[in-house]
Amino acid sequence: MFKLLNSKMHQEAVTLLVSTIVFVMLCINVAFLPELHAYAGYEYWPVLKATVEWVRNLCGIVVLFRWYDFIVKAKRPLC
Repeated sequence: MFKLLNSKMHQEAVTLLVSTIVFVMLCINVAFLPELHAYAGYEYWPVLKATVEWVRNLCGIVVLFRWYDFIVKAKRPLC
């Protein structure tokens, strides 16, 4: 697939793959979030959990929109 793309699109595809991997790693870290409960203390726990989940959701939305934009650009005919 990458051989068919021009250099700019190839670089964007690599960046998207890296951002997707980082997002997956963030999701895995959120899965182990209850282990942070002991370190955060009881008074800060709801704030920490809500903040991490908000960041995860925001990153997911950004990654999805970037993939959508990439797919739309890749389907355009080259002029």
